[in-house]
Amino acid sequence: MTTTDKDNAAKSRIISHLNADHQPTLSLFLRHYNGLSSYAARDTVMTDISFNEMTLRTKDGKTRTIPFTPPMQSWSDARGRTVAMDKESRAGLGISSIQITEYDRPSEIDQWAVLGLIFFAAIVYVNRHRIVPGTVVYDSIIPWFPGGRQWFFFVLKWTPAFAFTAHLAEAIYLDKVWLQKHNVRRGSSLWFQWIAAALFEGGGAIRRAAKQVRTKQAEADKRQH
Repeated sequence: MTTTDKDNAAKSRIISHLNADHQPTLSLFLRHYNGLSSYAARDTVMTDISFNEMTLRTKDGKTRTIPFTPPMQSWSDARGRTVAMDKESRAGLGISSIQITEYDRPSEIDQWAVLGLIFFAAIVYVNRHRIVPGTVVYDSIIPWFPGGRQWFFFVLKWTPAFAFTAHLAEAIYLDKVWLQKHNVRRGSSLWFQWIAAALFEGGGAIRRAAKQVRTKQAEADKRQH
């Protein structure tokens, strides 16, 4: 095998490895070094690499280059250089090396209890026009509500607005503190799943995202020892 053949083989291995196993990292490179948004840098693939620069193509078909400073001296430098660039990109963007890669459904009894309570409250609200004098609920159950009928109907009236406001705040918190930090691109299907869960159930989604991160962090720590 000639030197040129060896170079081409090394280049091909590097490109294939980064595209297959580190595609999110390539997107981070464009966000950090080229200033692209997470949306513009989505689905980035490497098309070429030399000792002087790497060439990346985004989903819109545009190609961009990122120079190596200083240039690499051999192909064996590629791993160390890209690892260092990954660390620098994550530090600059405030993104953790631990990624949220999937949506976790409710699995604990307290989370299912909250979902049940939300469904129950929704049913009561939708049928509020049926709660009138002469019904069992109005005559026998509501009087037991703290504050009596007046407070019951006041709470019933404002619960949707309060719940929506609270869950919206929790969805924003989930996005800014957990999803963005752990490299979930806004607008992706995974992002919509987590945000929809937070808007519907609130804090349960946040706890599940945090649990996934803790689990992956523990696995990463274990691999280092």
